[in-house]
Amino acid sequence: TQPPTTAHTNHTTQPPTTAHTNHTTQPPTTAHTNHTTAPHTTAHTNHTTAPHTSAHTNHTTQASTTAPSNHTSTPHTNHTTPHTTPSPLPPPTEYFVNGTSGVCLRIKAVFILTFSNTTFPNYTVPAPPTTKAKGSCSPDTAELMLTFPDGSLSVTFKKDQKKSSFYLAAANVTAHKEAVSVFSASLNEMVTPLGHAYTCKDVNVNISSTLKLLLMDVKAQAIELKDANFGQEMNCSDSHTRSKTVPIVVGIVLLVLIVAVVAAYFIARKCRHRSAGYQPL
Repeated sequence: TQPPTTAHTNHTTQPPTTAHTNHTTQPPTTAHTNHTTAPHTTAHTNHTTAPHTSAHTNHTTQASTTAPSNHTSTPHTNHTTPHTTPSPLPPPTEYFVNGTSGVCLRIKAVFILTFSNTTFPNYTVPAPPTTKAKGSCSPDTAELMLTFPDGSLSVTFKKDQKKSSFYLAAANVTAHKEAVSVFSASLNEMVTPLGHAYTCKDVNVNISSTLKLLLMDVKAQAIELKDANFGQEMNCSDSHTRSKTVPIVVGIVLLVLIVAVVAAYFIARKCRHRSAGYQPL
C-alpha cells in the first residue's frame, strides 16, 4: 500500500504544472510585445515624417523660387535695355554746302531723330552713300538737305546782321515709318558769332511736341568760312555762360547810367536855384 501512493503523486502534479506555465506565459508575452510596439512604431514614424517632409519642402520651395526668379527678371531686363540705351553711335559725318562764293556751311555731327509715343523712339540718320546730301546758299542763308531711305531731314542756318552771328533757324523732318512730316521755322539754336565754329557734345532741338532732333559731337560753321576752314571754336558751354553774363552786364551799365542822369539832374537844378537867387546891384 505505501509505494503506489507516493509514485502517483509525483508524476501527475510537478511536471505538467511547470511545463505549461513556462510555455504559455513567458515566451508569447515577450515576443508579441517586442513585435507590435517597438519595430512598428519606429518604422512608421520615420517613414511618414522625416523623409516625406524633407523631400516635399526642398522640392517646392528651393527649386521653384530660384528658377522663376532668374528667368523672369534677368532676361527681361537685358531685353528692354537696348531700347532706352542705343547701341554705340557711329562717328560723326561731315557735310559741305557750296555756293557761288565758296562754302557757306560746314557741319560735322551725328543726326538722331527722337520720336515720343512710339515703339521706335530713336532713328540715327545713316552716313553716305545711304544718305544723299545737297544744299543751297544765299548771302544770309545756308541750308543742308539729307535724304535717306526712311525719310528726309533739312536744317537751315541764318545770319543775324545786327548781332553779327549765325544760328539754326529752321528744320524740316519727314519720317515714312512714323508717317511724320514736320517743319519748324521758329528755331533759335546754336547761336555763334560770325567767323567762329560752334562745338558741342550734344544739341537737343525741339521740332514739335512729339519730335526732337538730337545732334551729337557737333561742329558747325555757317555763312562766313575762310577757305572752307573752321574758325576759332566756341563751345556751347561758353555760349551759355555768355548768355547769362551779358544781361547782367547790360543791367549794371543801365543802372549806372540812370544814377548818373539822376545825379546830373539834381546838380543842374541846384545850380539854377543859386543863379535865380543872385541879384546884381
